[in-house]
Amino acid sequence: MLKKPLLIATALLFAGCTKDALNGLDDIYIPDFSNQWTVVKAPADYVGFFFINATVTDSSKGKGSFSGQDERTNNTQLDLQGGFTGINVTFIISKDTINVGSNPVADSTFVGKYDTLVTPHLLRLANSVAPHDSLVLQHG
Repeated sequence: MLKKPLLIATALLFAGCTKDALNGLDDIYIPDFSNQWTVVKAPADYVGFFFINATVTDSSKGKGSFSGQDERTNNTQLDLQGGFTGINVTFIISKDTINVGSNPVADSTFVGKYDTLVTPHLLRLANSVAPHDSLVLQHG
């Protein structure tokens, strides 16, 4: 007799876990953008990234913004501004007035994902203007 109620309860539990409900879990993740990120893959002149001022603007949606700087081999640093919603990340590197024509193109938008499936976490990003200028950054 106990098997029938247990079977019904289990079926109702799985019915509530739709694909849409599970996909919504991405929306509530809040990435950690603190401190130094090392370059795993990038154009040759990149050394690393330093993210500062990460601010959560809506914790119920895992949404926020951040700022920081990229570091180049020629001792220049360019400011960047970005935002995130869950694991989806976007940032823009500001115009390079010191080294015009640097690679990748300054003022480019990088779009990608905060990869939580590896430790330490990675940022996997592509330049939306020049997709061959991809970035893979490792936290720490």
